[in-house]
Amino acid sequence: MLNVKLQNRTAPNLCPNPNMRRRWVAVIFVLSAQFMLLAAVTFGGHSLAFCSEGGLSEDRGKLIEQYLKDAQGYFEDGKYHHAIKLWTSVLAISPDNEIALKGVEKAEAKIAKIKTFFGRDVFKGMQKISKLSLDECIEIAKEASLLFNIAKEQVDLSRSKVFEAKRSFFPSLTLSWAESKGIREAGKTHSVEYGLEARQPALRSGELVYTLAQSRVNLNIAEMNYDTIEMDIYYEVAEAYYKFVQAKKMLLYIKEFYRDITPFYTMAKNKHERGLIADIEYLDTESKYNQMHFKNISVESDYEIAKLALEQKLNIERAGTVDVEEDFALKTIDKDLDTCLFLAVDNRPDLKIEELSVKSAEYGKRITLAKDLPKVDLTGEYKEASEVYRENFQRSTREGVDPHRKWYAGVEVTWPLMGSTGTYSSYKRKDPATLSTFHGSDESQGNTFKLGVLDNLKQLTDAEEADVALARAKQNLEDKRKKVIKEVKDAFYNYEKAKIQMEAAVVQKTFSEKESNILKVKHSLGDSRISELMDSLVRLMDANETYLKAERDLSTAIAALNKAIGLKDYF
Repeated sequence: MLNVKLQNRTAPNLCPNPNMRRRWVAVIFVLSAQFMLLAAVTFGGHSLAFCSEGGLSEDRGKLIEQYLKDAQGYFEDGKYHHAIKLWTSVLAISPDNEIALKGVEKAEAKIAKIKTFFGRDVFKGMQKISKLSLDECIEIAKEASLLFNIAKEQVDLSRSKVFEAKRSFFPSLTLSWAESKGIREAGKTHSVEYGLEARQPALRSGELVYTLAQSRVNLNIAEMNYDTIEMDIYYEVAEAYYKFVQAKKMLLYIKEFYRDITPFYTMAKNKHERGLIADIEYLDTESKYNQMHFKNISVESDYEIAKLALEQKLNIERAGTVDVEEDFALKTIDKDLDTCLFLAVDNRPDLKIEELSVKSAEYGKRITLAKDLPKVDLTGEYKEASEVYRENFQRSTREGVDPHRKWYAGVEVTWPLMGSTGTYSSYKRKDPATLSTFHGSDESQGNTFKLGVLDNLKQLTDAEEADVALARAKQNLEDKRKKVIKEVKDAFYNYEKAKIQMEAAVVQKTFSEKESNILKVKHSLGDSRISELMDSLVRLMDANETYLKAERDLSTAIAALNKAIGLKDYF
Protein backbone atom coordinates (compact mmCIF):
# COMPACT_ATOMS: atom_id res chain seq x y z
CA MET A 1 0.00 0.00 0.00
CA LEU A 2 1.38 3.38 -0.97
CA ASN A 3 0.66 6.35 1.29
CA VAL A 4 1.81 9.96 1.13
CA LYS A 5 2.40 11.80 4.39
CA LEU A 6 2.21 15.59 4.37
CA GLN A 7 3.14 17.69 7.35
CA ASN A 8 2.98 21.40 6.51
CA ARG A 9 3.15 24.15 9.06
CA THR A 10 3.72 26.96 6.51
CA ALA A 11 3.91 27.28 2.76
CA PRO A 12 7.24 26.04 1.35
CA ASN A 13 9.62 28.45 -0.24
CA LEU A 14 12.63 26.23 -0.84
CA CYS A 15 13.53 24.55 -4.09
CA PRO A 16 15.46 21.28 -3.82
CA ASN A 17 18.59 21.25 -5.85
CA PRO A 18 18.87 19.40 -9.19
CA ASN A 19 20.65 16.41 -7.62
CA MET A 20 17.67 15.83 -5.36
CA ARG A 21 15.28 15.99 -8.27
CA ARG A 22 17.31 13.40 -10.16
CA ARG A 23 17.26 11.09 -7.17
CA TRP A 24 13.49 11.43 -6.93
CA VAL A 25 13.14 10.59 -10.61
CA ALA A 26 15.03 7.38 -9.85
CA VAL A 27 12.72 6.66 -6.89
CA ILE A 28 9.62 7.15 -9.05
CA PHE A 29 11.11 4.84 -11.68
CA VAL A 30 11.65 2.13 -9.05
CA LEU A 31 8.07 2.51 -7.82
CA SER A 32 6.71 2.27 -11.37
CA ALA A 33 8.74 -0.88 -11.99
CA GLN A 34 7.38 -2.42 -8.79
CA PHE A 35 3.76 -1.80 -9.73
CA MET A 36 4.34 -3.05 -13.27
CA LEU A 37 5.73 -6.26 -11.76
CA LEU A 38 2.71 -6.54 -9.47
CA ALA A 39 0.33 -6.03 -12.38
CA ALA A 40 2.17 -8.67 -14.38
CA VAL A 41 1.86 -11.18 -11.53
CA THR A 42 -1.83 -10.42 -11.02
CA PHE A 43 -3.03 -10.03 -14.59
CA GLY A 44 -0.33 -11.91 -16.46
CA GLY A 45 -2.82 -14.07 -18.30
CA HIS A 46 -4.38 -11.08 -20.08
CA SER A 47 -1.40 -9.03 -21.27
CA LEU A 48 -0.23 -8.40 -24.80
CA ALA A 49 3.36 -8.31 -25.91
CA PHE A 50 3.97 -5.30 -28.10
CA CYS A 51 7.63 -6.00 -28.64
CA SER A 52 7.67 -6.83 -32.32
CA GLU A 53 5.28 -6.87 -35.23
CA GLY A 54 5.37 -10.66 -35.56
CA GLY A 55 4.95 -11.25 -31.84
CA LEU A 56 2.14 -8.71 -31.75
CA SER A 57 0.16 -10.46 -34.49
CA GLU A 58 0.53 -13.90 -32.94
CA ASP A 59 -0.36 -12.78 -29.41
CA ARG A 60 -3.20 -10.61 -30.66
CA GLY A 61 -4.71 -13.53 -32.59
CA LYS A 62 -4.60 -15.78 -29.53
CA LEU A 63 -6.09 -13.09 -27.34
CA ILE A 64 -8.92 -12.41 -29.81
CA GLU A 65 -9.69 -16.11 -30.02
CA GLN A 66 -9.81 -16.43 -26.23
CA TYR A 67 -11.97 -13.31 -25.85
CA LEU A 68 -14.44 -14.55 -28.47
CA LYS A 69 -14.68 -17.94 -26.78
CA ASP A 70 -15.23 -16.43 -23.31
CA ALA A 71 -17.73 -13.90 -24.66
CA GLN A 72 -19.81 -16.62 -26.31
CA GLY A 73 -19.82 -18.55 -23.05
CA TYR A 74 -21.02 -15.51 -21.13
CA PHE A 75 -23.72 -14.88 -23.75
CA GLU A 76 -25.02 -18.44 -23.55
CA ASP A 77 -25.13 -18.16 -19.74
CA GLY A 78 -27.17 -14.98 -20.01
CA LYS A 79 -24.34 -12.74 -18.74
CA TYR A 80 -24.78 -10.23 -21.54
CA HIS A 81 -22.87 -7.32 -19.96
CA HIS A 82 -19.77 -9.50 -19.47
CA ALA A 83 -20.04 -10.72 -23.06
CA ILE A 84 -20.28 -7.15 -24.39
CA LYS A 85 -17.14 -6.14 -22.48
CA LEU A 86 -15.11 -8.94 -24.07
CA TRP A 87 -16.51 -8.34 -27.56
CA THR A 88 -15.72 -4.63 -27.15
CA SER A 89 -12.15 -5.55 -26.20
CA VAL A 90 -11.92 -7.57 -29.42
CA LEU A 91 -13.16 -4.59 -31.44
CA ALA A 92 -10.55 -2.38 -29.81
CA ILE A 93 -7.91 -4.71 -31.26
CA SER A 94 -9.69 -5.62 -34.50
CA PRO A 95 -12.44 -3.07 -35.33
CA ASP A 96 -13.78 -5.09 -38.30
CA ASN A 97 -14.21 -8.40 -36.48
CA GLU A 98 -17.63 -9.62 -37.68
CA ILE A 99 -18.17 -12.09 -34.82
CA ALA A 100 -17.64 -9.36 -32.22
CA LEU A 101 -19.83 -6.86 -34.09
CA LYS A 102 -22.70 -9.33 -34.37
CA GLY A 103 -22.18 -10.46 -30.79
CA VAL A 104 -22.50 -6.93 -29.39
CA GLU A 105 -25.60 -6.38 -31.49
CA LYS A 106 -27.23 -9.61 -30.24
CA ALA A 107 -26.37 -8.94 -26.59
CA GLU A 108 -27.61 -5.35 -26.71
CA ALA A 109 -30.88 -6.56 -28.29
CA LYS A 110 -31.31 -9.07 -25.47
CA ILE A 111 -30.63 -6.44 -22.81
CA ALA A 112 -33.03 -3.99 -24.47
CA LYS A 113 -35.78 -6.60 -24.55
CA ILE A 114 -35.20 -7.57 -20.93
CA LYS A 115 -35.16 -3.99 -19.66
CA THR A 116 -38.39 -3.34 -21.51
CA PHE A 117 -40.15 -5.80 -19.24
CA PHE A 118 -39.11 -4.73 -15.74
CA GLY A 119 -38.32 -1.68 -13.60
CA ARG A 120 -39.74 1.81 -13.70
CA ASP A 121 -39.69 1.94 -17.51
CA VAL A 122 -41.76 -1.19 -17.98
CA PHE A 123 -44.12 -0.84 -20.96
CA LYS A 124 -43.49 2.89 -21.07
CA GLY A 125 -45.52 4.37 -23.92
CA MET A 126 -47.76 1.26 -24.08
CA GLN A 127 -45.58 -0.46 -26.66
CA LYS A 128 -46.78 -3.72 -28.17
CA ILE A 129 -46.24 -6.71 -25.93
CA SER A 130 -44.34 -9.67 -27.34
CA LYS A 131 -44.56 -13.20 -26.03
CA LEU A 132 -41.72 -14.24 -23.77
CA SER A 133 -39.99 -17.59 -23.74
CA LEU A 134 -38.89 -19.29 -20.53
CA ASP A 135 -35.25 -18.24 -21.06
CA GLU A 136 -36.27 -14.62 -21.55
CA CYS A 137 -38.37 -14.69 -18.39
CA ILE A 138 -35.40 -16.07 -16.46
CA GLU A 139 -33.13 -13.30 -17.76
CA ILE A 140 -35.70 -10.66 -16.80
CA ALA A 141 -35.94 -12.11 -13.30
CA LYS A 142 -32.14 -12.17 -12.95
CA GLU A 143 -31.78 -8.54 -14.00
CA ALA A 144 -34.50 -7.52 -11.55
CA SER A 145 -33.28 -9.66 -8.62
CA LEU A 146 -31.56 -7.71 -5.86
CA LEU A 147 -29.94 -10.87 -4.47
CA PHE A 148 -28.57 -11.76 -7.90
CA ASN A 149 -27.01 -8.33 -8.38
CA ILE A 150 -25.58 -8.40 -4.84
CA ALA A 151 -24.00 -11.78 -5.66
CA LYS A 152 -22.31 -10.22 -8.70
CA GLU A 153 -20.92 -7.44 -6.49
CA GLN A 154 -19.66 -10.06 -4.02
CA VAL A 155 -17.76 -11.78 -6.83
CA ASP A 156 -16.10 -8.47 -7.75
CA LEU A 157 -15.26 -7.84 -4.09
CA SER A 158 -13.70 -11.30 -3.76
CA ARG A 159 -11.52 -10.61 -6.80
CA SER A 160 -10.32 -7.44 -5.06
CA LYS A 161 -9.51 -9.51 -1.97
CA VAL A 162 -7.36 -11.82 -4.10
CA PHE A 163 -5.49 -8.80 -5.47
CA GLU A 164 -5.05 -7.49 -1.91
CA ALA A 165 -3.58 -10.84 -0.81
CA LYS A 166 -1.12 -10.79 -3.73
CA ARG A 167 -0.16 -7.22 -2.90
CA SER A 168 0.92 -8.24 0.60
CA PHE A 169 3.94 -10.10 -0.84
CA PHE A 170 5.41 -6.82 -2.08
CA PRO A 171 7.00 -3.98 -0.08
CA SER A 172 4.82 -1.38 1.56
CA LEU A 173 6.17 2.03 0.58
CA THR A 174 5.52 5.44 2.10
CA LEU A 175 6.52 8.73 0.53
CA SER A 176 6.98 11.49 3.12
CA TRP A 177 7.47 15.22 2.90
CA ALA A 178 7.78 17.68 5.80
CA GLU A 179 8.53 21.38 6.16
CA SER A 180 9.39 23.26 9.32
CA LYS A 181 10.26 26.81 10.34
CA GLY A 182 11.65 27.94 13.66
CA ILE A 183 13.42 30.72 15.58
CA ARG A 184 16.83 30.08 17.03
CA GLU A 185 18.89 32.73 18.89
CA ALA A 186 19.26 35.75 16.59
CA GLY A 187 17.83 34.16 13.48
CA LYS A 188 15.42 31.65 12.12
CA THR A 189 15.65 28.24 10.47
CA HIS A 190 13.74 26.83 7.54
CA SER A 191 13.99 23.20 6.44
CA VAL A 192 12.38 20.80 3.99
CA GLU A 193 12.76 17.03 4.35
CA TYR A 194 11.42 14.33 2.07
CA GLY A 195 12.13 10.69 1.48
CA LEU A 196 10.99 7.10 1.14
CA GLU A 197 10.16 4.55 3.85
CA ALA A 198 9.84 0.84 3.06
CA ARG A 199 8.92 -2.43 4.78
CA GLN A 200 9.30 -5.81 3.09
CA PRO A 201 7.95 -9.04 4.60
CA ALA A 202 10.84 -11.53 4.68
CA LEU A 203 9.29 -14.35 6.73
CA ARG A 204 5.64 -14.93 7.60
CA SER A 205 5.79 -18.69 8.29
CA GLY A 206 3.27 -19.34 5.52
CA GLU A 207 0.70 -16.73 6.61
CA LEU A 208 0.79 -14.79 3.33
CA VAL A 209 0.66 -17.95 1.22
CA TYR A 210 -2.32 -19.34 3.13
CA THR A 211 -4.07 -15.98 3.05
CA LEU A 212 -3.75 -15.85 -0.73
CA ALA A 213 -5.00 -19.44 -1.03
CA GLN A 214 -7.96 -18.66 1.25
CA SER A 215 -8.86 -15.56 -0.77
CA ARG A 216 -8.95 -17.65 -3.95
CA VAL A 217 -11.19 -20.21 -2.26
CA ASN A 218 -13.46 -17.40 -1.07
CA LEU A 219 -13.63 -16.14 -4.66
CA ASN A 220 -14.81 -19.59 -5.74
CA ILE A 221 -17.39 -19.52 -2.95
CA ALA A 222 -18.70 -16.16 -4.19
CA GLU A 223 -18.94 -17.54 -7.73
CA MET A 224 -20.79 -20.63 -6.48
CA ASN A 225 -23.15 -18.42 -4.49
CA TYR A 226 -23.85 -16.53 -7.72
CA ASP A 227 -24.68 -19.83 -9.43
CA THR A 228 -26.87 -20.93 -6.50
CA ILE A 229 -28.99 -17.79 -6.67
CA GLU A 230 -29.20 -18.15 -10.46
CA MET A 231 -30.43 -21.73 -10.03
CA ASP A 232 -33.06 -20.66 -7.47
CA ILE A 233 -34.31 -17.98 -9.86
CA TYR A 234 -34.44 -20.53 -12.68
CA TYR A 235 -36.69 -22.91 -10.75
CA GLU A 236 -38.97 -20.25 -9.26
CA VAL A 237 -39.53 -18.63 -12.66
CA ALA A 238 -39.94 -22.01 -14.41
CA GLU A 239 -42.58 -23.08 -11.88
CA ALA A 240 -44.55 -19.84 -12.29
CA TYR A 241 -44.06 -19.93 -16.08
CA TYR A 242 -45.49 -23.44 -16.51
CA LYS A 243 -48.44 -22.63 -14.26
CA PHE A 244 -49.21 -19.59 -16.37
CA VAL A 245 -48.85 -21.55 -19.61
CA GLN A 246 -51.25 -24.20 -18.29
CA ALA A 247 -53.75 -21.56 -17.17
CA LYS A 248 -53.52 -19.78 -20.52
CA LYS A 249 -54.03 -23.00 -22.51
CA MET A 250 -56.97 -23.95 -20.31
CA LEU A 251 -58.54 -20.50 -20.76
CA LEU A 252 -58.22 -20.67 -24.57
CA TYR A 253 -59.63 -24.19 -24.56
CA ILE A 254 -62.56 -23.48 -22.25
CA LYS A 255 -63.64 -20.40 -24.21
CA GLU A 256 -63.65 -22.33 -27.47
CA PHE A 257 -65.35 -25.25 -25.76
CA TYR A 258 -68.00 -22.97 -24.25
CA ARG A 259 -68.76 -21.56 -27.71
CA ASP A 260 -69.08 -25.08 -29.15
CA ILE A 261 -71.62 -26.32 -26.57
CA THR A 262 -73.83 -23.21 -26.63
CA PRO A 263 -75.70 -24.35 -29.78
CA PHE A 264 -76.60 -27.65 -28.09
CA TYR A 265 -78.01 -25.81 -25.10
CA THR A 266 -79.93 -23.44 -27.39
CA MET A 267 -81.33 -26.43 -29.26
CA ALA A 268 -82.48 -28.06 -26.02
CA LYS A 269 -84.07 -24.82 -24.87
CA ASN A 270 -86.01 -24.40 -28.11
CA LYS A 271 -87.23 -28.00 -28.05
CA HIS A 272 -88.34 -27.63 -24.43
CA GLU A 273 -90.31 -24.45 -25.24
CA ARG A 274 -92.10 -26.36 -28.03
CA GLY A 275 -92.71 -29.34 -25.75
CA LEU A 276 -90.50 -31.71 -27.76
CA ILE A 277 -88.38 -32.84 -24.77
CA ALA A 278 -89.28 -33.56 -21.17
CA ASP A 279 -88.61 -31.15 -18.33
CA ILE A 280 -86.10 -33.52 -16.71
CA GLU A 281 -84.13 -33.72 -19.95
CA TYR A 282 -84.01 -29.94 -20.31
CA LEU A 283 -83.10 -29.36 -16.65
CA ASP A 284 -80.26 -31.89 -16.92
CA THR A 285 -78.93 -30.12 -20.03
CA GLU A 286 -79.25 -26.69 -18.43
CA SER A 287 -77.40 -27.94 -15.35
CA LYS A 288 -74.46 -29.13 -17.47
CA TYR A 289 -74.41 -25.85 -19.38
CA ASN A 290 -74.35 -23.79 -16.19
CA GLN A 291 -71.60 -26.01 -14.83
CA MET A 292 -69.46 -25.16 -17.87
CA HIS A 293 -70.31 -21.47 -17.50
CA PHE A 294 -69.05 -21.43 -13.92
CA LYS A 295 -66.00 -23.43 -15.00
CA ASN A 296 -65.25 -20.69 -17.55
CA ILE A 297 -65.33 -18.05 -14.81
CA SER A 298 -63.10 -20.18 -12.55
CA VAL A 299 -60.54 -20.69 -15.32
CA GLU A 300 -60.41 -16.95 -16.01
CA SER A 301 -59.68 -16.35 -12.32
CA ASP A 302 -56.94 -19.00 -12.32
CA TYR A 303 -55.42 -17.37 -15.40
CA GLU A 304 -55.22 -13.92 -13.79
CA ILE A 305 -53.73 -15.36 -10.59
CA ALA A 306 -51.10 -17.31 -12.55
CA LYS A 307 -50.21 -14.21 -14.59
CA LEU A 308 -49.84 -12.12 -11.43
CA ALA A 309 -47.60 -14.78 -9.86
CA LEU A 310 -45.30 -14.75 -12.90
CA GLU A 311 -45.18 -10.95 -12.98
CA GLN A 312 -44.15 -10.97 -9.32
CA LYS A 313 -41.29 -13.35 -10.09
CA LEU A 314 -40.19 -11.04 -12.91
CA ASN A 315 -40.60 -7.96 -10.68
CA ILE A 316 -42.77 -6.23 -13.28
CA GLU A 317 -44.33 -3.09 -11.87
CA ARG A 318 -47.37 -2.83 -14.11
CA ALA A 319 -49.69 -5.80 -13.64
CA GLY A 320 -51.39 -7.58 -16.51
CA THR A 321 -48.82 -6.72 -19.16
CA VAL A 322 -46.82 -9.93 -19.56
CA ASP A 323 -47.55 -12.69 -22.05
CA VAL A 324 -45.74 -15.95 -22.79
CA GLU A 325 -45.34 -18.50 -25.53
CA GLU A 326 -47.81 -21.29 -24.79
CA ASP A 327 -46.14 -23.94 -26.96
CA PHE A 328 -43.08 -25.79 -25.70
CA ALA A 329 -41.70 -29.28 -26.25
CA LEU A 330 -42.31 -31.87 -23.56
CA LYS A 331 -39.09 -33.54 -22.45
CA THR A 332 -38.31 -36.98 -21.13
CA ILE A 333 -35.47 -38.16 -18.91
CA ASP A 334 -33.39 -41.21 -19.75
CA LYS A 335 -31.23 -41.20 -16.59
CA ASP A 336 -31.67 -43.35 -13.49
CA LEU A 337 -31.59 -42.17 -9.89
CA ASP A 338 -27.93 -43.09 -9.31
CA THR A 339 -26.85 -41.03 -12.30
CA CYS A 340 -28.83 -38.05 -11.01
CA LEU A 341 -27.17 -38.40 -7.59
CA PHE A 342 -23.69 -38.43 -9.17
CA LEU A 343 -24.58 -35.37 -11.25
CA ALA A 344 -25.75 -33.53 -8.13
CA VAL A 345 -22.53 -34.31 -6.25
CA ASP A 346 -20.48 -32.98 -9.16
CA ASN A 347 -22.54 -29.90 -10.03
CA ARG A 348 -24.67 -28.60 -7.15
CA PRO A 349 -23.27 -25.09 -6.45
CA ASP A 350 -24.58 -24.98 -2.86
CA LEU A 351 -22.85 -28.31 -2.14
CA LYS A 352 -19.63 -26.94 -3.64
CA ILE A 353 -19.98 -23.90 -1.39
CA GLU A 354 -19.93 -26.15 1.69
CA GLU A 355 -16.95 -28.10 0.33
CA LEU A 356 -15.07 -24.86 -0.34
CA SER A 357 -16.08 -23.55 3.10
CA VAL A 358 -14.30 -26.53 4.67
CA LYS A 359 -11.20 -25.74 2.62
CA SER A 360 -11.42 -22.05 3.60
CA ALA A 361 -11.73 -23.01 7.27
CA GLU A 362 -8.67 -25.25 6.93
CA TYR A 363 -6.68 -22.35 5.50
CA GLY A 364 -8.03 -20.17 8.31
CA LYS A 365 -6.63 -22.61 10.86
CA ARG A 366 -3.26 -22.63 9.11
CA ILE A 367 -3.22 -18.83 9.09
CA THR A 368 -3.92 -18.81 12.82
CA LEU A 369 -1.06 -21.25 13.49
CA ALA A 370 1.26 -19.20 11.27
CA LYS A 371 0.46 -16.06 13.27
CA ASP A 372 1.87 -17.80 16.37
CA LEU A 373 5.26 -18.20 14.68
CA PRO A 374 8.00 -15.57 14.23
CA LYS A 375 7.70 -12.81 11.66
CA VAL A 376 10.66 -11.12 10.03
CA ASP A 377 10.47 -7.77 8.24
CA LEU A 378 13.15 -5.79 6.44
CA THR A 379 12.78 -2.08 7.10
CA GLY A 380 14.52 0.97 5.76
CA GLU A 381 14.26 4.62 4.84
CA TYR A 382 16.12 7.16 2.77
CA LYS A 383 15.57 10.90 3.15
CA GLU A 384 17.10 14.15 1.93
CA ALA A 385 16.65 17.66 3.24
CA SER A 386 17.49 21.31 2.61
CA GLU A 387 18.16 23.69 5.53
CA VAL A 388 18.57 27.46 5.61
CA TYR A 389 19.50 29.78 8.51
CA ARG A 390 18.75 33.56 8.37
CA GLU A 391 20.62 35.84 10.78
CA ASN A 392 18.87 38.73 12.53
CA PHE A 393 15.73 37.92 10.56
CA GLN A 394 17.30 39.48 7.45
CA ARG A 395 16.81 38.29 3.89
CA SER A 396 20.53 37.52 3.55
CA THR A 397 21.15 33.85 4.33
CA ARG A 398 23.93 31.71 5.58
CA GLU A 399 23.91 28.23 4.15
CA GLY A 400 23.74 25.33 6.57
CA VAL A 401 24.32 21.72 5.69
CA ASP A 402 22.49 21.73 2.36
CA PRO A 403 21.64 19.18 1.15
CA HIS A 404 22.04 16.46 3.73
CA ARG A 405 20.97 12.86 3.70
CA LYS A 406 19.98 10.28 6.26
CA TRP A 407 19.18 6.62 5.93
CA TYR A 408 18.11 3.68 8.02
CA ALA A 409 18.25 -0.08 7.38
CA GLY A 410 17.18 -2.79 9.75
CA VAL A 411 15.67 -6.17 10.47
CA GLU A 412 12.67 -6.53 12.77
CA VAL A 413 11.59 -9.84 14.33
CA THR A 414 8.22 -10.24 16.03
CA TRP A 415 7.27 -13.30 18.06
CA PRO A 416 3.97 -13.87 19.92
CA LEU A 417 4.57 -15.22 23.43
CA MET A 418 1.54 -16.49 25.39
CA GLY A 419 -0.61 -13.44 24.83
CA SER A 420 2.34 -11.05 24.80
CA THR A 421 4.47 -9.83 21.88
CA GLY A 422 8.24 -9.70 21.77
CA THR A 423 9.92 -7.44 19.20
CA TYR A 424 13.63 -7.48 18.37
CA SER A 425 15.25 -5.18 15.85
CA SER A 426 18.78 -4.74 14.58
CA TYR A 427 19.55 -1.63 12.63
CA LYS A 428 22.16 0.60 11.09
CA ARG A 429 21.54 4.28 10.45
CA LYS A 430 23.17 7.52 9.44
CA ASP A 431 22.01 10.89 10.79
CA PRO A 432 23.49 14.03 9.17
CA ALA A 433 24.56 17.26 10.80
CA THR A 434 21.72 19.73 11.34
CA LEU A 435 21.47 23.42 12.18
CA SER A 436 18.96 22.79 14.96
CA THR A 437 21.16 20.37 16.93
CA PHE A 438 24.63 21.60 15.94
CA HIS A 439 26.15 18.15 15.81
CA GLY A 440 28.10 16.56 13.05
CA SER A 441 27.23 13.66 10.81
CA ASP A 442 26.75 10.47 12.82
CA GLU A 443 26.59 6.83 11.67
CA SER A 444 25.48 4.21 14.19
CA GLN A 445 24.12 0.71 14.58
CA GLY A 446 22.33 -1.05 17.40
CA ASN A 447 19.82 -3.56 18.67
CA THR A 448 16.56 -3.11 20.55
CA PHE A 449 14.12 -5.44 22.26
CA LYS A 450 10.59 -4.71 23.37
CA LEU A 451 8.01 -6.86 25.13
CA GLY A 452 4.34 -5.93 24.95
CA VAL A 453 2.86 -7.48 28.09
CA LEU A 454 -0.48 -9.23 27.42
CA ASP A 455 -1.10 -7.02 24.40
CA ASN A 456 -2.17 -9.96 22.20
CA LEU A 457 -4.60 -12.01 24.29
CA LYS A 458 -6.70 -12.65 21.20
CA GLN A 459 -3.94 -15.04 20.11
CA LEU A 460 -5.00 -17.47 22.83
CA THR A 461 -8.57 -17.82 21.49
CA ASP A 462 -7.90 -17.59 17.75
CA ALA A 463 -6.76 -21.23 17.53
CA GLU A 464 -9.88 -22.49 19.31
CA GLU A 465 -12.12 -20.34 17.11
CA ALA A 466 -10.42 -21.76 14.01
CA ASP A 467 -11.04 -25.32 15.24
CA VAL A 468 -14.69 -24.55 15.94
CA ALA A 469 -15.11 -22.93 12.50
CA LEU A 470 -13.56 -25.97 10.80
CA ALA A 471 -15.76 -28.42 12.74
CA ARG A 472 -18.86 -26.35 11.93
CA ALA A 473 -17.94 -26.26 8.23
CA LYS A 474 -17.53 -30.04 8.15
CA GLN A 475 -20.88 -30.53 9.85
CA ASN A 476 -22.58 -28.13 7.43
CA LEU A 477 -21.06 -30.08 4.55
CA GLU A 478 -22.43 -33.36 5.87
CA ASP A 479 -25.88 -31.83 6.43
CA LYS A 480 -25.85 -30.36 2.94
CA ARG A 481 -24.94 -33.72 1.38
CA LYS A 482 -27.91 -35.38 3.11
CA LYS A 483 -30.19 -32.55 2.02
CA VAL A 484 -28.99 -32.77 -1.58
CA ILE A 485 -29.56 -36.54 -1.67
CA LYS A 486 -33.10 -36.05 -0.34
CA GLU A 487 -33.86 -33.27 -2.84
CA VAL A 488 -32.61 -35.35 -5.77
CA LYS A 489 -34.66 -38.36 -4.69
CA ASP A 490 -37.79 -36.24 -4.16
CA ALA A 491 -37.36 -34.55 -7.54
CA PHE A 492 -36.71 -37.86 -9.32
CA TYR A 493 -39.73 -39.61 -7.80
CA ASN A 494 -41.93 -36.57 -8.46
CA TYR A 495 -40.86 -36.78 -12.09
CA GLU A 496 -41.72 -40.50 -12.22
CA LYS A 497 -45.10 -39.73 -10.67
CA ALA A 498 -45.74 -36.87 -13.13
CA LYS A 499 -44.77 -39.11 -16.06
CA ILE A 500 -47.29 -41.77 -15.00
CA GLN A 501 -49.98 -39.12 -14.53
CA MET A 502 -49.18 -37.76 -17.98
CA GLU A 503 -49.55 -41.18 -19.58
CA ALA A 504 -52.87 -41.72 -17.81
CA ALA A 505 -54.09 -38.25 -18.84
CA VAL A 506 -53.28 -38.95 -22.49
CA VAL A 507 -55.30 -42.18 -22.36
CA GLN A 508 -58.21 -40.46 -20.62
CA LYS A 509 -58.19 -37.54 -23.06
CA THR A 510 -58.09 -39.87 -26.10
CA PHE A 511 -60.98 -41.95 -24.74
CA SER A 512 -63.08 -38.85 -23.94
CA GLU A 513 -62.51 -37.42 -27.43
CA LYS A 514 -63.63 -40.67 -29.04
CA GLU A 515 -66.68 -40.89 -26.77
CA SER A 516 -67.80 -37.33 -27.50
CA ASN A 517 -67.31 -37.81 -31.25
CA ILE A 518 -69.43 -40.97 -31.19
CA LEU A 519 -72.21 -39.26 -29.25
CA LYS A 520 -72.14 -36.28 -31.63
CA VAL A 521 -72.74 -38.68 -34.56
CA LYS A 522 -75.45 -40.56 -32.68
CA HIS A 523 -77.14 -37.26 -31.74
CA SER A 524 -77.10 -36.13 -35.37
CA LEU A 525 -78.87 -39.38 -36.21
CA GLY A 526 -81.39 -38.88 -33.39
CA ASP A 527 -80.06 -41.88 -31.52
CA SER A 528 -78.97 -40.06 -28.28
CA ARG A 529 -80.30 -37.41 -25.97
CA ILE A 530 -78.75 -33.92 -25.65
CA SER A 531 -78.11 -34.54 -21.95
CA GLU A 532 -75.98 -37.60 -22.80
CA LEU A 533 -73.96 -35.55 -25.27
CA MET A 534 -73.53 -32.79 -22.69
CA ASP A 535 -72.30 -35.37 -20.15
CA SER A 536 -69.65 -36.60 -22.58
CA LEU A 537 -68.55 -33.04 -23.36
CA VAL A 538 -68.16 -32.28 -19.63
CA ARG A 539 -66.02 -35.41 -19.25
CA LEU A 540 -63.94 -34.29 -22.24
CA MET A 541 -63.44 -30.87 -20.65
CA ASP A 542 -62.31 -32.52 -17.39
CA ALA A 543 -59.98 -34.83 -19.33
CA ASN A 544 -58.36 -31.87 -21.11
CA GLU A 545 -57.94 -30.03 -17.83
CA THR A 546 -56.31 -33.11 -16.30
CA TYR A 547 -54.02 -33.40 -19.32
CA LEU A 548 -52.91 -29.75 -19.11
CA LYS A 549 -52.23 -30.08 -15.39
CA ALA A 550 -50.21 -33.24 -16.01
CA GLU A 551 -48.24 -31.38 -18.72
CA ARG A 552 -47.55 -28.57 -16.25
CA ASP A 553 -46.56 -30.97 -13.46
CA LEU A 554 -44.23 -32.91 -15.76
CA SER A 555 -42.45 -29.77 -16.97
CA THR A 556 -42.19 -28.43 -13.41
CA ALA A 557 -40.83 -31.79 -12.19
CA ILE A 558 -38.11 -31.70 -14.87
CA ALA A 559 -37.19 -28.14 -13.82
CA ALA A 560 -37.05 -29.29 -10.19
CA LEU A 561 -34.77 -32.18 -11.14
CA ASN A 562 -32.50 -29.81 -13.08
CA LYS A 563 -32.27 -27.64 -9.99
CA ALA A 564 -31.63 -30.69 -7.79
CA ILE A 565 -28.62 -31.77 -9.90
CA GLY A 566 -27.39 -28.19 -10.34
CA LEU A 567 -27.67 -28.00 -14.16
CA LYS A 568 -30.57 -25.88 -15.34
CA ASP A 569 -30.60 -27.09 -18.98
CA TYR A 570 -29.46 -30.69 -18.52
CA PHE A 571 -32.86 -32.33 -19.10
